Amino acid sequence: MSKWWLYAGIALLSLVVGCVGENASPNAERAANVGRVASALEDLVATTTSLTSSVNPSAFGQATTLTASVTSANGTPDGTVTFSDGAATLGTVALDVTGTATLAVSSLGAGTHALTAAYAPGGAFLPSTSDPVSHMVSKASTMTMLATAASPTAIGATATFTATVTAVAPGGGIPTGTVTFREGPTSLGTASLDPSGTATFSTKALSVGSHSLVADYGADANFVASTSAAIAHVVSQDASSVAVTITPNPSTLPAQVTVIAVVSSAGTGGVPTGTVTFKDGTTFLGTGSLDVTGTATYSTSALSPGAHTIFAEYGGDAKHTAASSSQSLSVLAGVSTTTSASMTNPSVFGQSVTFTAKVAGAGVTPTGNVSFFDGTNLLSTRPLDASGQASFSASALSVGAHAIGVVYAGDANFATSSAAAISQQVNAAATTTVVSASNNPSIVGVGVTFRATVSASAPGAGLPTGTVTFKDGTDTIGTGTLDASGQASLAITTLAPGSHSITAVYGADGNFAASTSAALAHTVNQDGVSASLASSLNPSTFGSSVTFSAKVSASGSGIPTGTVTFKDGDTILGTATIDATGATSFSTTALTGGTHTITAVYGGDATHGTGTASVSQIVKAATTTTALTSSANPSVFGQPTKLSASVTSTVTGTRTGNVTFMDGTTVLGTTALDVSGVATLTSSTLVVGTHPLSAVYAGDSNFAMSTSSALSQTVDRAKTTTVLASSSNPSLVDASVTFTATVAAKAPGAGTRTGTVAFKEGATTLGTASLDVSGVATFATSALASGNHAIAAEYVGDGHFEGSASNTLAQVVNTAAPTIAVTSTPSPSMFTQSVTFTIMVTGARGVPSGTVALEEEEASLGTGTLDPSGVATIKSSKLAVGTHTLTASYRGDAVYATGSGSLTHVVQKAVTTTTIASAANPSKLGATVTFTATVLSNIAGASGSIEFFDGTVSLGSAPLADGSAALSTSALAEGGHAIKATYAGTESFAGSSSAVVNQVVEADVVAPIGDPGTSPEGGASPTTPAASGDSGGGCQTTSRTGSASSAAVFVMGALGVLVLARRRRRT
Repeated sequence: MSKWWLYAGIALLSLVVGCVGENASPNAERAANVGRVASALEDLVATTTSLTSSVNPSAFGQATTLTASVTSANGTPDGTVTFSDGAATLGTVALDVTGTATLAVSSLGAGTHALTAAYAPGGAFLPSTSDPVSHMVSKASTMTMLATAASPTAIGATATFTATVTAVAPGGGIPTGTVTFREGPTSLGTASLDPSGTATFSTKALSVGSHSLVADYGADANFVASTSAAIAHVVSQDASSVAVTITPNPSTLPAQVTVIAVVSSAGTGGVPTGTVTFKDGTTFLGTGSLDVTGTATYSTSALSPGAHTIFAEYGGDAKHTAASSSQSLSVLAGVSTTTSASMTNPSVFGQSVTFTAKVAGAGVTPTGNVSFFDGTNLLSTRPLDASGQASFSASALSVGAHAIGVVYAGDANFATSSAAAISQQVNAAATTTVVSASNNPSIVGVGVTFRATVSASAPGAGLPTGTVTFKDGTDTIGTGTLDASGQASLAITTLAPGSHSITAVYGADGNFAASTSAALAHTVNQDGVSASLASSLNPSTFGSSVTFSAKVSASGSGIPTGTVTFKDGDTILGTATIDATGATSFSTTALTGGTHTITAVYGGDATHGTGTASVSQIVKAATTTTALTSSANPSVFGQPTKLSASVTSTVTGTRTGNVTFMDGTTVLGTTALDVSGVATLTSSTLVVGTHPLSAVYAGDSNFAMSTSSALSQTVDRAKTTTVLASSSNPSLVDASVTFTATVAAKAPGAGTRTGTVAFKEGATTLGTASLDVSGVATFATSALASGNHAIAAEYVGDGHFEGSASNTLAQVVNTAAPTIAVTSTPSPSMFTQSVTFTIMVTGARGVPSGTVALEEEEASLGTGTLDPSGVATIKSSKLAVGTHTLTASYRGDAVYATGSGSLTHVVQKAVTTTTIASAANPSKLGATVTFTATVLSNIAGASGSIEFFDGTVSLGSAPLADGSAALSTSALAEGGHAIKATYAGTESFAGSSSAVVNQVVEADVVAPIGDPGTSPEGGASPTTPAASGDSGGGCQTTSRTGSASSAAVFVMGALGVLVLARRRRRT
């Protein structure tokens, strides 16, 4: 309550100074005034004003009742309460009999409002102002409804859509802003809401079909967005019509006919687009695209003569329906012209002659048939092809002149026509004569037949007739008549030995010309012989002697003389002379093994010809002996062992071919003999045990096969070595470690090791594993405890390999290293805000367990236990503003070692909002005005100071107490002042500035005060000064408007400071 006395004292002191400075009065009068002021101040009572809101937070437009309660220790205050939103006045309401005033408001904008209630007393009470109430107003929810003016609408017609946006209770008011009209994700347009909350959108751009439209209200400062339910709007096609014209009509082939179709729209669909299909009855003719005027054309000269109904069928487009129309057309037939030609003129008898006819006409190509005539004799009728042509080939025209004519029979489009006759000349065909002999050479005294073949020479054809004369040189030796195949023959036995030139002369007939053959050289030879051949030893053996005997006999008389050549195939073995009996022989030992064709060739003599005879001679292979030896006996498994086979024979010669080495009945391999008759095979595949080995020589063409005696080969087990290795050494607890044992054969042994390996730690078997094909066995375990382990591997051996033990491996097992990640939420955080620190511990050996601690330097922020996912959370709100480096320490478990992770976390200052209120606005010049600044924050405990400014000029600072600071001043000059409060902030709270309060200061007029015993009503006129020489000097105040004020009020101003000082001393 003392602050109100301070404010009143400062204000009244300014009045006293003003009165004394203008019009000093005697001390006695001033003392009387002081007494009156003190008496008036004794009667004023302090008040307290509190403010509540019926709904907080509220939605925009929602009616909220503000209730101000004014209380006093001495009675129920009266007067008025002014409700304010920051510096804006919401309304003024009189207190009721309980000291309560209420104001219903629904106009607060969305956001946070600092509401206050200022009590203005109506009696003996001091004014008071409530603490600010932070009132939150959220945006009101909305509902959007969409409607269409009419559905369906025709394509191209205007479609109008209306969206109505209303507030959803408890919100109220009329939304503003814009509404977007869309179809699916496609925006059609945007319109602004009118004062009734309605937006209208019109469009002509919707395509034909059903459209699902929605309206999206985009929100404004006080209302949230909303979307309407979808409505269906249908756009229908426009009707169309087709008009058809044909030019020329009627038409005469081959004139071109043009069909024009004009498609028109019946409504608002615009000019139709798309295509028109043209038909002759039901027959498709073609299509045409509509141009910008809706016109399509089609031209043709392919219509047949006769009556036609031409249809134009419009298929419609996105905006128009289909339509069709027709027009009748008459087409008249055209004139044809026929020409003909011979491809060969003159021709010869039997030659194929092609006659062609071409029928032409204007427009389309004529069709139908043409007939070919020889005079009046019909030769053939042929159809015209696609080019209006036909052809006919004749090869039966007789020798002489022929008149060939062509007649076109016409078709549906063209009349008949004829070509001028062609004079075709046919001449006799040339011939070719060929002569041949039945046997050439022939033998003296043995008959020979000569044959003459006469044929037509191209291009002539057919079979000549008549006779052929045969000549030996220039001498005629006989004649013959051509048969049905064109041949004539002559048999003769009188030709002398030697060479003869035989020709055949054809004498011609009515259709074929004469011809003479080329000369045939014919030889008459001597007498022939016969020969025989025999072998002395057949079959024989390789290396033995064989004698071949030949005998030559004449076919006629006499004994042949001369020599015989003996051959083995094409190879000459030797030559021998025939004796007086016609016999001879030849001996040889050089024949190789196999079958030989031996030939005896007689070379002939003066009267006898040559002769040959042959015999098939078989030469058998010579016997052999095979011996087998081994390079190592006994050997071990896998050891390469060289086997040698030596093949020998009593017959001189080189043995060739292959030797097969056998293990019992099993083939070990096959190799070829070298030049010394030896074959070798190196084998390392013999299994452990005793093997009966043998060598089988396969023989060749000269030497027979043979088999060695059995060789007993002993194979023992091979020795081994075992080496042990670790996949990870050192390893981690609970991590899988793979031990690899490699078993190798010890030389000279070799091969694939099989069987199992036992992995041991001391005498304890950890596990066993089988060897793979490379002799490796692996064993994996994750059961080794931390520490040192002596691991060994023992190979037990198999049927081919002896067992062996590995070296001892020192395996070290360590605990695993964890990974610690730290995060904070929220980040950054505000001062005193609770922050959740999440610590995640991970590792390769499963989920870690145990506890974690969070520290900043050496200060602990808390500890936590890891959950089943390896996560612990620690919460803290103790961090000061600034950047903090935090460390999370993991204390380890049986599998994981200790570890730590770090995090940099930023704590920001708490956000503040500063408001300012004036205790009296407007105020009087010289009167004390108290400005109260309030600092609001979501965190309590803001401290520091507030600096008050008049524009940019500092009025002074005041410390914050319970979030508020006040500054009183009487130094404001007359006029308007932009008063602002600035909170500088602290280490923990951010600074902020209030909105500007426009403080208005009005000046008062000071005048002399009349007789103290005179009431204000009976005193001098406010505008009249005191009488000259008046000893009761004092002051009387009048406003600049001329209205009178009570003299006692201004006396109170003169003595206010003294009364204030007395009350403060009492307290």
